[in-house]
Amino acid sequence: MKKIFTLVAVILVGLTNGQECATQAEDNFGADVETSRKYISLYSSYLGQKDYQEAANFWWQAQSAAPNYKPNLYKNGVAIYQRLTKAAKKEGDKVKMAACADTLFQVYDLWITTYGDCFEIKMKYANDRVTYFPNDFEVSYEKYKAAFAEYPEEKIQSSWVQKYFTTAYMKVVKAKTAECVILLELYDYLSGICDRKVKAGDSKFATAQKTLDKYVAPCASCDKLEELFKPKFEATPDDVKLMEKIVGMMGGRKCTDSEFYILVVEKIYGLTPSYKSARGLALYYYNKKEYNKAAKFFEEALTLTEDETEKSKLYSPLVNIYASTGNCSKRIQYASMIGSNEKNAAIANCIAGKAPSCGNTKVLRSFGYCLALDYAEKSGGKVSSAQIKAWKKSLPTSQELFFDGFEVGQSVPVPCWKGEQTKVRVQN
Repeated sequence: MKKIFTLVAVILVGLTNGQECATQAEDNFGADVETSRKYISLYSSYLGQKDYQEAANFWWQAQSAAPNYKPNLYKNGVAIYQRLTKAAKKEGDKVKMAACADTLFQVYDLWITTYGDCFEIKMKYANDRVTYFPNDFEVSYEKYKAAFAEYPEEKIQSSWVQKYFTTAYMKVVKAKTAECVILLELYDYLSGICDRKVKAGDSKFATAQKTLDKYVAPCASCDKLEELFKPKFEATPDDVKLMEKIVGMMGGRKCTDSEFYILVVEKIYGLTPSYKSARGLALYYYNKKEYNKAAKFFEEALTLTEDETEKSKLYSPLVNIYASTGNCSKRIQYASMIGSNEKNAAIANCIAGKAPSCGNTKVLRSFGYCLALDYAEKSGGKVSSAQIKAWKKSLPTSQELFFDGFEVGQSVPVPCWKGEQTKVRVQN
């Protein structure tokens, strides 16, 4: 009677919440309680001692005597064969590894047959399958697909993201059993997870994102993206979510000179001005070197989001724009948003750029280059060695310095830069 009650309880748990793994209120030792207890105790003891081979031998006897003992029996069985398979792989014994891996998946099958499938089993299964049977990527892909659909996002690990995407890459690019749309849509989904995880402080997902970026490349050429999205856009030209996806993916792959891209960006911007549409227009004009228009849309994009990560994507192009247009105050403003090193580099470049017109002698003009070199030294390597070398060539010789009445190391004010002091330098 207890056995019937326990099995009904397990079934009810599965029906109540399909994604949760089965739980069991009471241990079920089966018909021969004494034999079951004996083998469960033996395998558990060897498992505790990390003698996995002996644990495996007695695990099978425990499973045979009490197959419905509790779900943890199978979880432990999987753990035992994971250890044995890993050890065989480390030893380089391919025959033993294959045998252990086959048995590992027999245990998984028994677990699923006895207690039903769940997101935890699916994810474990997929991870082990891709590790020990890398050519069986079709099965691994389907398991990952099912697992990710159910697994709580806060518990997802970065390595799982990389493995899942790799199986999709093998399907689409190597085996050609699926279309690029599969890889692109999965890229979009997994990138969203990576983005949220990085924002939450998990830097490992930044590495996972690099893996996604690497493996999506064969399907993410500008031509392929346009081929994928253009028919969808023509079918539903007012679908804002689709337009945002097009702008996000094509912008992310730098497909911003495409007429199709700008058509979509202008339309979405006209319907609902947003960070993405403003940034999309900014990138379009930036790549065409229409810097005034690009700056306008980049700065508008800054006002359309509160997300500091998204804002940070705009500072570098704004620094470059204002470097090209000679607007030092704006250049320094946006460089400071990136960091102190970038700010010092921007200041150094601005001072050096103005130095030729600041001072009526070579020595006085050189004070600007001296100050630029001061800031370059505080830029953490953000000023290139070529620039530094060029500035040093503009310094006076010792003789020129002597004739103008200055000494090396003397503290002097810098023309055009009120309140700034520097120490006199000479060419080496």
